[in-house]
Amino acid sequence: MKKKETKRRVVPTKPVGDCIIPPAIPKPELHRLMFRHSELEAQQIKDYMARQASDEKVLHVEKVASERIFGREHAVWDVHTDKERWWVVTEPTNLYSQTLMPSLDYTLSFHIGLMARVAARREPEGSEAEQEFLLVTNRKNGTGERGLR
Repeated sequence: MKKKETKRRVVPTKPVGDCIIPPAIPKPELHRLMFRHSELEAQQIKDYMARQASDEKVLHVEKVASERIFGREHAVWDVHTDKERWWVVTEPTNLYSQTLMPSLDYTLSFHIGLMARVAARREPEGSEAEQEFLLVTNRKNGTGERGLR
């Protein structure tokens, strides 16, 4: 014999007391609420944005990530302007539109790859930097010859 299915009715509960949603904090005031925030670093990013996007007014800058890659520290900043939102990645510094590149991880990976390609163009073949890279990546094989493993 088949059991008769009963539908359970979900009764919404009413909030206890007054439920108040606070107003949004103006972007220029957000920096006052951030911990571990370096005003000097933030000012350097603002100065960079003033040179790169002079027709935009910076409303908010926030360091959202920092990662050490190939011995170099790269910081990623979330920058809000009156027209756009940007990622600013350091060492060397470059900016990327969050409209075109919404993912922080993708943007950082793109930046590292782009900077590696730019550096490779600048380094003459057989340079000290290239030789150092080869020393790190090459290992001696059993015959005493160098080769990648």
